[in-house]
This record gives sequence, C-alpha cells and structure tokens, in this order.
Amino acid sequence: MEGVRLHTVDSEGKEHPELVGKVFQPGVDALQSVEGGIVGSDFASEAQSWVLPLGDYVLACSNIERVERDRQLLDSLRQALPIIARMVGGEAVLFDVEGCRIASYAHDGTENKHRVGLVSLAAAEAMRNNRPTVGPSNSEEGAVAVRFPVTSSFGFGFNNEQHIKREKSLLDEVRKGRNTRYSFSDISGESEAIAQARKLAAT
Repeated sequence: MEGVRLHTVDSEGKEHPELVGKVFQPGVDALQSVEGGIVGSDFASEAQSWVLPLGDYVLACSNIERVERDRQLLDSLRQALPIIARMVGGEAVLFDVEGCRIASYAHDGTENKHRVGLVSLAAAEAMRNNRPTVGPSNSEEGAVAVRFPVTSSFGFGFNNEQHIKREKSLLDEVRKGRNTRYSFSDISGESEAIAQARKLAAT
C-alpha cells in the first residue's frame, strides 16, 4: 500500500535487489487513485510506466531501458554529426518528432547554432510516417536532403549543398567564358613570329 518495491526485474530477466525497499512513486499514485494506466517514471522525466493496481499491490513496467538506449544513441550521433557533415559535404542535422532541429553542423564541421530550432516539414513527415524522405534542402536551392527517423523521438538528416554550390560556381564560370569576346589585340607578344601569326589569322 505504500508503493515499496518488492521485486524489480529488467528486460533481460535480471533481478535488481538494490531497488527492493525503495518507493515507486507512480505505484503510490496508482494505489491512491485505484486506477491503472500510463503514468510517469521515477527515474527519467521522458520515461513512462504502465501500472495496474491488484488489491494491495501494483504491477508495473517501464520503458526506462529503451529511453536510456535512445539517449545514448542520440549522444553518439550528436558527437558524430560534425564528422558526418564533413564527409557528405553538407549540413547534417538531428531533429525531434516535430521536425525541429536539435543539432546542426555545416559542411566544414562547425556548429550551426543559428539553425537549431528551425522546423523542417519534410523531417516532421519522416517522423510521422516512420519512413525516410528525400527532397529539396531547406539550406541551399537545388540541393537534396535525406531525412529519416532513428527512433520514435528523433531523426537524422543531411544534404549535398557543397556539391551543388561547386556545380553552380563551375556553371557560372562557363557562362562567363561563353560571353567573353577576344580580338587580335588581345594576343600578347611583339616578336616577328607573333606579328606574322596575327597577320595570317586576320586574312
């Protein structure tokens, strides 16, 4: 009746005697309300517990282990993000379930703090449908971005903006060259051979 833990077993079936005797607050709340259902966790704010009152006892299970695994995976990806951005030559991002950037790094591995908090509808769609999306990048016109869910709470994306910028720069140079006009006076040199070449070309 007081929410004291009698037995705690993890997802691998291993019992945790160090938790016996500790109060499970969501269990106390469930006993007082005499209602089961989804409640919070006493270990992590983002974790949840499912509780079922059974007379003077409460049967409960929690997703804390999955939450911890997700947190470790998120931390690992966050550390790898600058390297990924340099490898792909474009922005690399982590986003939440709403498609809001929670981390962003530029193609050179520097952090894009000004882009954190921006929302991508395509990223939100990937999270909503639990499927990768491929489409236009939000950071560079003509660039393509890939966005895909990693867990139910966050996803990962990157684009090819540097490749597109190089292509645009090369195309600009080609266009400039196409419009350039040259005359014989542009040929430098005063030797007899150069003078004869000019004369021959002019005829």
